[in-house]
Amino acid sequence: MRVLHLFKVSHYAEKARWALDHKRLAYRKHEVLFGAGQVLLKLRTGSRQVPVLEDDGRVVVGSTAILDHLDARYPESPLWPADPEQKAAAREAVAWADEKIGKGVRGYLLATARHDPRLRGAAGIARLLGPGLIQMASDYCGYDSLELAEKDFPQVLLELKSRLGTSAYLVGDRFSAADLTACSLINPLYGPPASPLRNRWTRQRPPLASDPAFAPVFDWFDHIYQKHRRP
Repeated sequence: MRVLHLFKVSHYAEKARWALDHKRLAYRKHEVLFGAGQVLLKLRTGSRQVPVLEDDGRVVVGSTAILDHLDARYPESPLWPADPEQKAAAREAVAWADEKIGKGVRGYLLATARHDPRLRGAAGIARLLGPGLIQMASDYCGYDSLELAEKDFPQVLLELKSRLGTSAYLVGDRFSAADLTACSLINPLYGPPASPLRNRWTRQRPPLASDPAFAPVFDWFDHIYQKHRRP
């Protein structure tokens, strides 16, 4: 049985889960505890980083590496385009999303949750985690300034909006790893339509999730999840 090691609250874990579900591959989830659980994970797999996939004796570390492994070993329902130019474009989009959306959404949520316990609960951040501890978490994640993270992330969404234009997909005319990655990483901000996270956000959303300027991005997000996210 395949085993996916992951943090319970992780948008990169959602990226790996989605890829496995897209290919209809059976797997078991193993939730790793931060700290001690990572030490045990390293003893088992050689890596503290998550997500990690164990597949028939092979250990694959990192969400994009997992996508590559799955496409190479299980070519049905491909995640990467067959056309070389489109595949290169998809890889560029995935790398951009991993860096800009993946890191940016965490910084933005930490920034907006500093002074609002309702947002901390909605985002899966402990309600008792006060502004000081949130700043410590920010420092651990490598953010120089939460104010800067809060200011910069809207520009990331505007770039995503520009990349989409009037297209239904980020690359070409079909679903690919680019769409899967971008939507997985936006997940903590907005929540997929059928997710309990979406229900929590309806009570108290961060400002960007309700800003009409970004409605095309979130409409696209809903469309991709509804059409391509298999349970």
